[in-house]
Parts: sequence; C-alpha cells; structure tokens
Amino acid sequence: MPIIRLGARLFERATRRKWPAGLSIYQGPAWWCLTRAAVAEFLQAWDAPDSSIPWFRHARVPDEMVFQTVLEASQRRGHIDRDFTRLPRPAGESFVQGAHYVDWRAPRRQAPVTLGIGDLPALLASAALFARKLDAVKSRELMDALDALHA
Repeated sequence: MPIIRLGARLFERATRRKWPAGLSIYQGPAWWCLTRAAVAEFLQAWDAPDSSIPWFRHARVPDEMVFQTVLEASQRRGHIDRDFTRLPRPAGESFVQGAHYVDWRAPRRQAPVTLGIGDLPALLASAALFARKLDAVKSRELMDALDALHA
C-alpha cells in the first residue's frame, strides 16, 4: 500500500468523531435555495447553546450536510421542497437535484456532463431553476437558446 494511502487511512481513523448525540446527519447537493424563514431557523440553531453546528467544522463536505441536517431537524422540515429522503422522485426528474438540473451520466461520474443544445428540451421540461454544468464554448448554443427565451 502506498505510503500516502496508508497515511490517509491512519489520519481518518485518528480523527474519526462521533456524530452529535441524538442528531441524524442528512446530506444533499451543495446548491440550494433558502427562504428567509429557513435562514432564520438556521441562524437560531447556530446561536443555540447546545448547537451541533460546530461539529461540521471538521466534516469532509460540510456544505452538503450542515444546512440539510439543521433544517431536517427543525420545524421547517415539512417545507423542504424536493426532499427525496421522504418523497419519491417525480418521473422524468432524474437530473434535478434541489433547484438544479445536473446530468451525472458522465463516464467516470467525477463531474457532471457539460450540457449542450441537445439538453434544452429536458432542461425546459424540468422544474429546475438552474443548470449545471455549462461551458462558455461547448454550451454556447444552449446558453443562446436560453437567452432567446428571456429576450
């Protein structure tokens, strides 16, 4: 085993921490939209003397867990739109994550597919407010078509 991998494993074991007592950790996309009420709920949790938020300071991907976890544990839980931990994903919406249209069918799935003009019909048919991933050159036709819709 290469020394780097071994070092990473040892570091993981040494820094492994228990989750905050009584709190279920939820995860989701790092791209989300929050209402004023959701932000107020989060800030209230932040200021609470027994806040679990500091635990996320050393988490691997806190932006994909902290807001989701706090809001799932709050009174706002029933207001989370597109929460596929409780609701089935609507037919034809396999590419919608939160408010974003994202195609993860890339061969190695390390990054989403760069969208092109061929994605326009599915993008428009989705409930997504945003699209990811666009490239100034490869997605030019798609961006021009979207701009033309709002001209």
